Amino acid sequence: MAADDTFDLDDTLAEALGGPVQGGLVGGRYRLGPVLGRGGGGVVWAAQDPVMDKEVAIKEVHVTSAAGAVRLSRELTALRRLNLPGVVRILDDLRWQGRHFIVMERVHGRPFPGEVAPGWAGLAAPFLRLLQVVGQVHRAGLVHRDLKPANVLVREDGQPVLLDFGLARGALLPSTVTAQDAVVGTPAWLAPEQLDNGPIGPWTDLYALGVMLYHGLCGRFPHSGGSVQEMLAQRMVVAARHLDGVALGIPAPVVQLVEALLARHPEDRPASAEAALALLDGAHPSTPVGLPLLGRQALLDEALRALEDEVPVRILGEPGS
Repeated sequence: MAADDTFDLDDTLAEALGGPVQGGLVGGRYRLGPVLGRGGGGVVWAAQDPVMDKEVAIKEVHVTSAAGAVRLSRELTALRRLNLPGVVRILDDLRWQGRHFIVMERVHGRPFPGEVAPGWAGLAAPFLRLLQVVGQVHRAGLVHRDLKPANVLVREDGQPVLLDFGLARGALLPSTVTAQDAVVGTPAWLAPEQLDNGPIGPWTDLYALGVMLYHGLCGRFPHSGGSVQEMLAQRMVVAARHLDGVALGIPAPVVQLVEALLARHPEDRPASAEAALALLDGAHPSTPVGLPLLGRQALLDEALRALEDEVPVRILGEPGS
């Protein structure tokens, strides 16, 4: 090697091992930390961005087919469009050594429902906020199609954050390349219409939220079976087990909401996330059904007094807050 040659140990090691390694650099910038999670769509790493001096998360997306390329494009488009509180923010995307990476904000949290007390008292706040976030996603014209606890991280402040839009569908996203009769998503959380190639829409995400709420309240899925296949077969033809039979002390409006969300036919479910929220009115007096207050009450009171006095008020915040 000549004196003026350069030798990048990170790139050479990654190439020898067939992929990035902890401590290596991706794109000559992002220093990889430990793996945060693995799935069918790729691997998510913790990383450090020395340019911005901040923690990030990097998702290595497995693109091995035309379908994989379309799903990558769909996820990038969805994340760029959804600049909303409660949806993970995209910071960068790049190709490195023939691999595809999405750089996102690092979300510190636990899978839904996070660290909460058991029962509806603990689930109420994160679930109501999750309904609000999903409602915003739907109003933006997108359907997630893969809602499950692993794709909803709940931060310490109780705010749920949606991840992984690789299966999202919407008018402004690239056309789907899913084969006819193919089932996409994670089986335990799928709506009946996802199993029989029925129409997909916001009602599909609402069903998944119903499964998540049911499971969070009693630790069981709404349909039983000796295998996943048997459970899904029941989901197509049998109504969900009534929540009253497997959990005690759940407010009646919550039981009714779960039953509505888990209706086998989409037209029998709430028409929107907002309609689902309305069904919970009065279910938990200490938990507001409307949008959660993100700031301090004193500041809000001051702004209201100023408006009553017809004094201009300047309000700043993230889009959607």
